[in-house]
Amino acid sequence: MRADELQLVSFRVSGRLYGIDIMQVHQVLQAGHPVPAPGMPEHILGMTEVRGRLIAVVDLARLLGLQAGAPPGRYLVVHLPPDRLVALAMDGVEARIRIPRADLLQRPEELTSPAVVGAFRAETELGLVLDPERLMGHDS
Repeated sequence: MRADELQLVSFRVSGRLYGIDIMQVHQVLQAGHPVPAPGMPEHILGMTEVRGRLIAVVDLARLLGLQAGAPPGRYLVVHLPPDRLVALAMDGVEARIRIPRADLLQRPEELTSPAVVGAFRAETELGLVLDPERLMGHDS
């Protein structure tokens, strides 16, 4: 990957377009049936096993304040420091796209969510770039 490019995995949540830096993505999985546990926050659907590790499954629509649509179709497993994985439940994964860093739209100062780090244009649609670490409240 070139230093002047950002590579994103684009996906949909409640029909809306988002992207995450591919360097933060561990893998993409078919959505399953997460196992619920007592005392989970509302945005956690349950737990699932990924390569021998038990990880949380996050309802990304709820976390983003969107109305849930159809049941999740995919899990995007992302890295969180120091050595955590979390599965983000979503409608589906779209594509891997490359964006020149110069074309990345900066978020407006009025936007208070630190999870949105910018925006990108995919044909006629605008997508938001999310930082999973900030999304999960681990702003560093």
